[in-house]
Amino acid sequence: MNVASYDAAVACWDGKYTYWAMRPFHYDSRFTPIIPVPAHPSYPAAHGCYSGSAAAVLAYLFPRDAAALIAEADQAGMSRLWGGIHFPSDIRVGLALGRSVAQRVIARAEDDGSR
Repeated sequence: MNVASYDAAVACWDGKYTYWAMRPFHYDSRFTPIIPVPAHPSYPAAHGCYSGSAAAVLAYLFPRDAAALIAEADQAGMSRLWGGIHFPSDIRVGLALGRSVAQRVIARAEDDGSR
């Protein structure tokens, strides 16, 4: 899980500084987020990247709990929308990126005999 989370973080931050996406308050100065705004670009959402990768690995390891784990990751990502610091697309792509990275880590683990 830690390898997937780290790799998702690297991919996430690469994306953030490739696209330099603005946050919601940049478009409307009257809009005030309810949580502190991070001083880095919005897209993709880091909470989505981290939560998506961790939940995907845990869902693989604990298939009986997979639906609940995935739902928790989705909720963690959405908390940033509710806090006013991300757009839905930031979160959707962050979760997808995290899950995609996790699937690659899982595939590598299955292939290297470490199962």
